Amino acid sequence: MKHNLDLQNTPVPKLFLNYLIPTVTGMLVMSLHIVIDGIFVGRGVGSDGLAAVNIAVPLFSFFIATGLLIGLGGATVVAIKFGEGNDEEACSIFTQSIVLIVIAVLIVMFLCQINLEKLAYALGANDRILFQVEGYMKNLLYFGLVYGLADALSCFVRNDGAPLLSMICMVVGAVINCVLDYVFIFIFNWGVEGAALATGIGNTISTIILLMHFILKRGKLKFIKTSFNFSEIKRVLKVGFPSFLTEISMAVIISAHNLVLISITGELGVSAYSIISYINTLIILIFLGIAQAVQPIISFNLGAGEYKRVQESFKLAVRTAVIVGICSLLTGLLWGENMVKMFIVNNNALIVLATEGIKLYFINYLFMGFNIVVATYFQAIEKPKFSNIVTVCRGLLFVIVALLILPRLLNVKGVWLAVPIAELLTILVSVFLLKSVPVVKELNVDNSVKISI
Repeated sequence: MKHNLDLQNTPVPKLFLNYLIPTVTGMLVMSLHIVIDGIFVGRGVGSDGLAAVNIAVPLFSFFIATGLLIGLGGATVVAIKFGEGNDEEACSIFTQSIVLIVIAVLIVMFLCQINLEKLAYALGANDRILFQVEGYMKNLLYFGLVYGLADALSCFVRNDGAPLLSMICMVVGAVINCVLDYVFIFIFNWGVEGAALATGIGNTISTIILLMHFILKRGKLKFIKTSFNFSEIKRVLKVGFPSFLTEISMAVIISAHNLVLISITGELGVSAYSIISYINTLIILIFLGIAQAVQPIISFNLGAGEYKRVQESFKLAVRTAVIVGICSLLTGLLWGENMVKMFIVNNNALIVLATEGIKLYFINYLFMGFNIVVATYFQAIEKPKFSNIVTVCRGLLFVIVALLILPRLLNVKGVWLAVPIAELLTILVSVFLLKSVPVVKELNVDNSVKISI
């Protein structure tokens, strides 16, 4: 694929759309196949299957987090190098990043495999659904390397000027996943193990297509003979850590919700949260798509010294995220019950509980998109400390505090309101940081290029 996007001279709105449409479309397709996966599990396996998958999700998130730690960190540095005109250094960083991902993921796969049962219990499994949790996790681990590489390679492909290819890979993987979900669950009766196998095969195909972009040298980035430069690796990990923290935070919060819900409502609450989580993943991936679409534009123009284009790009992403958040909340309020009935039938108690949860939980979308864009913006300008602050507040600190307090006051409603409260409080932190931090890193620029809210 030809590297034909002029990140420095194309008008920002047009450039943003060139990245936004394929990136968000790809994320949307990916999220839809995750939802369809949940529908197949709910209808083909039942509520216990939904609970088992939701308990195992944090392990899946960890592989993605590892890929984003090195992949998005490396891709951001690569984009800055492109902006500076240092293409050879960019290829070196890319090669080092991929090798590092392979090493890190293989170590994690081995450690998880030898501690599978302990890990299942730690994530919230009980004796009733332990067998299903272990089965899903076992098949998930077979594809750990694929999950780590897929997201990282997508980041590099977008920063190599080929956002359309990233979208195509997501679509292909999603279609394969959905077809195999049906075959493995409804024809072969493989249950949640079949669902994990279908997801792994779909992601494997996507990863192979992404790798071919670099092997066939379709863009600027290519694998080269290089050696580890630990100062550059440190830079990559520093920039990518907020994305790692975001994904790990999601895993921790899912586990925390599961533990609180199973103590209040038993498996029924975990099943309800599983349905909400499937839909929540769809919305989060759209927000992440918006943020990742603007990241190459911001990083390249930072390296090129085009600071006002950095500011314009950021504001476009924020406006887009806010609009998506409002639409998401309205959808949940109007059609929440219909969403739940896609996943489960003939279980009125579960339908009522999950519907009530959607109407409260979806309030968080008014604030989430803004916070995600702000966190990614700080990464893109190499201000990872500020991105970490936003991520910790919205993904860990405020949510954990809310889960410790609100359920005692409001019972299960307090569980559903924990994330909305956390995102709202994080808005205050995000605005404070934006007001106090220049658009670019320690460079001499005038006050007119500070972010104005």
